[in-house]
Amino acid sequence: MSLQFNWGILDFIVSFFLIASFSFLLIYSSQKMKNSKLKLPLYLMIILIFLLVWVELAVGIFGTPFAGD
Repeated sequence: MSLQFNWGILDFIVSFFLIASFSFLLIYSSQKMKNSKLKLPLYLMIILIFLLVWVELAVGIFGTPFAGD
């Protein structure tokens, strides 16, 4: 069984900006957040949003126009 992917340069550009933006968001929120009790829920929420966006772009679990094929 052979898996083949039809990835273009746009796929790599989108994934780069997605990873970079969420990384920046995690770093920025860790520096600005003073209340340590709220840091963990905020980090978990950011990671969950990242994963949902990533999965939606990959396979389209929500059926948006941005979904992958």
